Amino acid sequence: MQRRILAAFMDEMLCVVVSIAVFSWISGFPGSNMFAEIASLLFIFVYYVFCHSYYGQTIGKYFFGIKVLRVAEDGHISAIQAIVRDVYVPFLTILSLVYSDQPTLVFVPIIWLLIEVSFLLSNEKSRALHDYWGGSVVVRI
Repeated sequence: MQRRILAAFMDEMLCVVVSIAVFSWISGFPGSNMFAEIASLLFIFVYYVFCHSYYGQTIGKYFFGIKVLRVAEDGHISAIQAIVRDVYVPFLTILSLVYSDQPTLVFVPIIWLLIEVSFLLSNEKSRALHDYWGGSVVVRI
């Protein structure tokens, strides 16, 4: 689980850097803040889906020696499985953007994290909820 956390942190830092660059470039145009947010979110989603479905791993997972496979551990997940597995990130982000005036939504990512960790700790393959949704498992290579 430690490798997963470190890989996720590395990927998030990469996504933050790229998102800041995209946002800075696009937001220089009048009335483009929402477009910049959507472009950044789209980059993050495509990054995860592309890396998981074509390589079985993101840059962070590669660096920390882990890979996403089908639950049978017999190959990479499909693009559809990757979309289902990774759709929660844009969903939660869009939810927080649309309902940004609702202070209670600040707790949604925290609650989500607790659910994910409880799933990770409750099964022998350390599968998170999004792994169940996508029919995937993260393995050490």
